[in-house]
Amino acid sequence: MKKVLIIFLFLANLFTMAKAETFPGEDWGFTKEKYPIYYSYLNDYAKMLYDKFDGKHVRGIICASWLYTINKDGTISDIKLGLRSHYLFEQKIKKIILKTPPPKFYEGMEIDSIKLDTYFGVNDRDEGSFYNIYYNPHRKEFDLGIHKDSPVKIPK
Repeated sequence: MKKVLIIFLFLANLFTMAKAETFPGEDWGFTKEKYPIYYSYLNDYAKMLYDKFDGKHVRGIICASWLYTINKDGTISDIKLGLRSHYLFEQKIKKIILKTPPPKFYEGMEIDSIKLDTYFGVNDRDEGSFYNIYYNPHRKEFDLGIHKDSPVKIPK
């Protein structure tokens, strides 16, 4: 009976370890293939922010970033302004971040928090609307870039 219990605990532990994913740490190669759980989580969150953000009433080029921490339970803490631009735009971006709570960490994410530098930018150059994810191992934080084309174009 003891052998069966030991084998069961070993297999249960092995199954749990197989589903867990380590944090990228010093790895520059943050990809969907190498870190599917973290990538999926950050991609889902970036899409949520992207969907809430529009470039309406913005003329020209403007950007701002906010630095903050997402905790395991999906709460946001330690929010502070990163890249400054225009006060009203900065406050609009902060409001989007605070009104778009991230999900709780997915199963297999074995950390207590994630540091983010989330950049929002609007331009009138028709560069396309998109979002991207980048990991900086020196700062041990993720950069989320949310980019939108401005519907208001500056006449040439």
